[in-house]
Amino acid sequence: MNIPKEISGRKVTNRGVHSLPFPYHGDYMGNETARSYWLGLMQSMHMSWVVLLTDGDSVLQKYDGYSVYEHYLRAGMNPVIRYLATLPYPFFGQDMVRGLVREAEPYGVTPFVQLWNEPGDPREWKDKKVPANWWDVFVGLWNDAAGQVLDLGAYPGFPDGPGYNFTTKHPFAHADHWHEDGVWYAVHNYGKGRPLDYPYDPVSQYGTPLTMEEYRYLLDDFADDPAWMEDPLDAINKQREEWASENKSVLEDDACWLAFEKVDYHANDILGRSVPMIMTEGGWQPRDRAGSNPIDIRWPHTTPKMVANKTLAMFESLEGKKMIAQCPWLLGCSFMGGAGWEYDAWVGWPWVEKYGTEKPVIKMLQENPPEDDDEDVIDMLNAAADDIVDMVLELGYAKTNVEEALECLGGINES
Repeated sequence: MNIPKEISGRKVTNRGVHSLPFPYHGDYMGNETARSYWLGLMQSMHMSWVVLLTDGDSVLQKYDGYSVYEHYLRAGMNPVIRYLATLPYPFFGQDMVRGLVREAEPYGVTPFVQLWNEPGDPREWKDKKVPANWWDVFVGLWNDAAGQVLDLGAYPGFPDGPGYNFTTKHPFAHADHWHEDGVWYAVHNYGKGRPLDYPYDPVSQYGTPLTMEEYRYLLDDFADDPAWMEDPLDAINKQREEWASENKSVLEDDACWLAFEKVDYHANDILGRSVPMIMTEGGWQPRDRAGSNPIDIRWPHTTPKMVANKTLAMFESLEGKKMIAQCPWLLGCSFMGGAGWEYDAWVGWPWVEKYGTEKPVIKMLQENPPEDDDEDVIDMLNAAADDIVDMVLELGYAKTNVEEALECLGGINES
């Protein structure tokens, strides 16, 4: 897989972001001042990757002589293109992929194209109706599209669920092309208000209680706001005690950032190796929580400052560097021309009286650039999967302990 060490003179790390929830980019790309702001902002946060939605060839629309796609390349970022189309219609993005390949070639880049998005979601289907045989229909469409994208010189991505049970709906057992170089999995690993190490943290495993002092600390700027401190401490600790499950793993509960470890487990189980992964949605959003009935209230609501802390920890984690890139949701919404996700956006009007339009995550990432050795770590952790497995076996690790072996290799690299 071709992942350049530099693009337009900027080092490539695994740090990225999802741009806006909308496939048209003229509102922020068509104006030179706005374009300079957004590209400069991403550069200031040391971004190397960006997820862009495209409707047809909208990412190839030119503004001031360059397409949306090439403006990002010129700014030293590698766009991951999210192909937006209604299921169950066949892939029609051949000309778009040709255009991406043509524009990427001078920069030494191979385009990444995620084919469709969350096929188990009714919003992805005609009339918002998911057919009973949706999995078979989708896999057939993806197999055909992925083959075309590979033939055209780009890297096709398999989209995350919902609805994959890894038995009757198993990406690695049922979809083709995993043996071909360049095929990757698009992970949607949302933190859902849970800690970075969930479900291996003390609360999940042992039911460690929360104190009022900790409660207020975690709510930081919102500790005196009853809308944020809405869950009684007794109720939180009752749920912590009742839901504690020693030895629970991500295989039992993958509503967390570590969900990519479950994907990796099933890839190894079926293919005998890991597959390249990119987070194309995920991370933490204010007030977002897991569950609906009941809701997981074991942790206080995630504040904008907690989004900043967890996002930096996510990028700095050695575990996270097992993914080629992490592009959490969401850089901008209405300020970039989108709609519907204002409170998730890193730049926007919510809480403007506390933080201005740029939320704390912006400053956090600006002030904490990636480590100098990120480039070498990414080279190591995203090497050919067969080579990784060979190294693990040579070290005497069982295949189920790939994570431990990679941590060992990370320590060697750091030394």
